[in-house]
Amino acid sequence: MYEYLSKDILKNVRERKSVVSIWEYNGEAIGHCNIIDVVEGEHAHLHLHLWRSDLRKKGIGLVFLKKSLDFFVKEFSLKYIIAEPNADNLAPNKILPKAGFSFVKKYKTIPGSLSDEQYVNQWKFKV
Repeated sequence: MYEYLSKDILKNVRERKSVVSIWEYNGEAIGHCNIIDVVEGEHAHLHLHLWRSDLRKKGIGLVFLKKSLDFFVKEFSLKYIIAEPNADNLAPNKILPKAGFSFVKKYKTIPGSLSDEQYVNQWKFKV
């Protein structure tokens, strides 16, 4: 993972496989939001994490998510963004509609190379 990320970060932002927004609070990195599968002028897929559990349920994640969305949309002229968190993961499934995402569907998939088959909720953010 380190080798993959260290090579990718040296590339121009438009050539990267993932574009990451690190969330910093009081000088400390507390979470991140990233987009992958970016088609400039069209769409991307989003992933997010608030690493510090003591800062959850305080509205901080929503503020950072909205700022990240604003940056990604403007930087890549996106028309929409898709997020697909695990259907059982309550936190992202609560914050996404607060940030303007609309529920699309629930389905079973293998969301990534490090994941097992699971149900995900698909959410769509339209600009």
